Amino acid sequence: MMRYNYYGMGPVQTVIMLVLFAAMVTLAVLALLQLRKLKSAPIAQILWVLIVLLLPVAGPLAVLIVKPGDPPQPPQFPAV
Repeated sequence: MMRYNYYGMGPVQTVIMLVLFAAMVTLAVLALLQLRKLKSAPIAQILWVLIVLLLPVAGPLAVLIVKPGDPPQPPQFPAV
């Protein structure tokens, strides 16, 4: 019988940890790919990359939500 005892975790906890780790890595990769297309100062790109790498979940989410480098769109009102 196979024995699971990786730091006291059973097979279900191990799978959950792997899925969470894969989601975290996927978020970071998506954020870094979006930052490659960023057209701004190099220092801004470096700072965003550091945020993504140092804040494993909040950093990529911030990049994907804020979308740095995109100018804010003025509100469009319907013509009267």
